[in-house]
Amino acid sequence: MKLFIYDQKHEKINATLDLGEVDALQLAMVDKITKFLEEQHLTNRYCNLIVAESFSTTYEDGIPTIHFQYD
Repeated sequence: MKLFIYDQKHEKINATLDLGEVDALQLAMVDKITKFLEEQHLTNRYCNLIVAESFSTTYEDGIPTIHFQYD
């Protein structure tokens, strides 16, 4: 699993943190922390924390769109 800082406005990944193998309890803790950060407005509608396995970028008419892959 990886933690991504995703810039939705510019459709790009600003940073990635490899979390390694994550069990269900650890994933629940990470989800709880990311929700807390969102509630405290440390992230916003343009900059989000996303927990996913990986991501891919597709382009339509030269405009990038990021798609996250989950387990």
